[in-house]
Amino acid sequence: MEDYKASVWKGFTNLQAIKTALNTPSMPESISMKGGLLHNPQGLHLTLYDMQGRQVYSGNDNTVSQPAGVYVLRCNGASGKVLF
Repeated sequence: MEDYKASVWKGFTNLQAIKTALNTPSMPESISMKGGLLHNPQGLHLTLYDMQGRQVYSGNDNTVSQPAGVYVLRCNGASGKVLF
């Protein structure tokens, strides 16, 4: 085991930096669902996909509406489920 660490892992001196780089992005806290509308007060770029994987919205509107259903929201590298 020590031989493996010495040969394979010798170039990795800052494991904290590696761990930080692997963290999953999180959805911005400013994005919310209220009254059947998706609110985007900062005007961030949003992409919505339906459950068949089709892109149904892409833009930076402050308020977004869609027909009732479940969608996948992508923003800043993060993904989340939203219910309209």
